Amino acid sequence: MAKATILQLVTKQSILIFIQTFILIFGLNFSMKVLFLSFYAIVCTNLLTFLESVTKLLLYKGWKRFPVQ
Repeated sequence: MAKATILQLVTKQSILIFIQTFILIFGLNFSMKVLFLSFYAIVCTNLLTFLESVTKLLLYKGWKRFPVQ
C-alpha cells in the first residue's frame, strides 16, 4: 500500500513540474523554446525509463519475497 502512495506522489509531483515548465516555456522566445523542449523531452524520457525500472525492481523483489501459492 505504501509503495502505491509513493508512486502516486511521484506522479503528482511530475505533473506539477510539467505544468510549471509548460508555463515557463510560454514566457521564453522561440529559439529558447526549441532548445528547452528538446532538453525537456530527453529528461522526461530518462525519468520515465528510471521510474519504470524502479517499479519493475520493486515488483520483482515483492514477488520474490512473497511468492504466489
